[in-house]
Amino acid sequence: MADKKADPAVPGIGNYYDLMQELPDDYEPLLSPKKTMQAVFAIK
Repeated sequence: MADKKADPAVPGIGNYYDLMQELPDDYEPLLSPKKTMQAVFAIK
């Protein structure tokens, strides 16, 4: 299990720099940060 790569999207693992290294250069989120938070609260 020591060779398992950490998933930066999991809370408490990684940081934003690590996450940026995982995303493709042309990554565009589908929702704005505000719309993302509204969706999260709607699901809760």
